[in-house]
Amino acid sequence: MEVTVITQQTWSISKSLLKIFNETNLEKMLSVFNQVGSSNYYLMDYYSQKIIIDSPSSLILCGHPKETAEKEGFAFFRKILNEKEFERVNQIDKKIYTFFFNYPENKRNNLICSYNFKTLTANNREQFLHYKVMPYKLCKNGNVWLSLCHVWASSRKNVEVPTIANRKTGEQYHFIDGEFTQIASKAVTDEEIVILESLVKDLPDKEIGELLSMSVANLKRRKRVLFEKLEVNTSAGAVHKAHLLGII
Repeated sequence: MEVTVITQQTWSISKSLLKIFNETNLEKMLSVFNQVGSSNYYLMDYYSQKIIIDSPSSLILCGHPKETAEKEGFAFFRKILNEKEFERVNQIDKKIYTFFFNYPENKRNNLICSYNFKTLTANNREQFLHYKVMPYKLCKNGNVWLSLCHVWASSRKNVEVPTIANRKTGEQYHFIDGEFTQIASKAVTDEEIVILESLVKDLPDKEIGELLSMSVANLKRRKRVLFEKLEVNTSAGAVHKAHLLGII
């Protein structure tokens, strides 16, 4: 992949489109997403350098007022990240954006990036958040205008390798030595997706086997193959990894 260094980010956005965007109640749309589960969705507006959040209780606010994040925009992250973590996240985000910009335009909306980071809440408590970002709207020249971000509290205290995955092709890129490098990955089959979706529902092996018309012994063999593909050892690990990669 040929990498272009972005020295000046430009957006081909008409005034009429901006008017429509500003009149659209995006917070209402986000509120629908956020009614399900304990995780939160918000939008990053790269054109205006703003954060669009629907709820004052959003995890990304870390206890700060919603108005503060909306007023300060991207600078708000300096409030919730210490200096070292801010530099790490900033480096990763720059590389993600460069990667997106250089990826084939007709495939950019298939990308999903994930990593975790440590935040400081308003009462100075450490909190680990897991973060996924997906291009939501591109402008005419293919630049990423809006990204949909998904955050949830992470029980993992170790720093995970930032990953970019193509949800359609299964390609994976890991952040190694300051760059996103493609790694060998095996495609997950439709049958394995059924297994993963069944694991999410916590179905017993017998019921999953009946669903796929196979014996429990055969199912266990298929699960071992699936775990090897995802480089995990447990069902919980498989679900977690599949969720990060956008498989389920």
